[in-house]
Amino acid sequence: MDAPLITAVRGTPSRCRPGRSTSRTWATLTESRLAERQRAGARSLTRLHAGTALFTLAGQALCLEDVLPRRVGQMKELHVLVGAKQRLPMRLLLLRVPKEVGDQRREDLLRDAQRRGQTISEQTLRLADWTILITDVRSQALAL
Repeated sequence: MDAPLITAVRGTPSRCRPGRSTSRTWATLTESRLAERQRAGARSLTRLHAGTALFTLAGQALCLEDVLPRRVGQMKELHVLVGAKQRLPMRLLLLRVPKEVGDQRREDLLRDAQRRGQTISEQTLRLADWTILITDVRSQALAL
């Protein structure tokens, strides 16, 4: 079986092509955009936006803080449903990063928010200690 093609993009592709995967760089895909891509047969790999609703495959609400890896370098993978409306089946990929990485991410987030005249949620600042991704690429094609 061929591995999926994953391409880094800054904007939204004009058309989703079946069998193609896209990695969104420094952006997140909305729930509706993820659903549109799945319907078109395209695959996605993106960072989880803070506050995105997550559910177990049984439909129970999932608290992200309850499943985060505790040790630096520890990785976890969970099959989840993403989004309050669409409940898209995806994999949640979690990696605890070193304190220095989290501190640098918080600094970058705060600097960017100040530049844009925005505020950053406490949850976003707390979650800077983890790399948190969601994907619908099968585990055989994209493993941790």
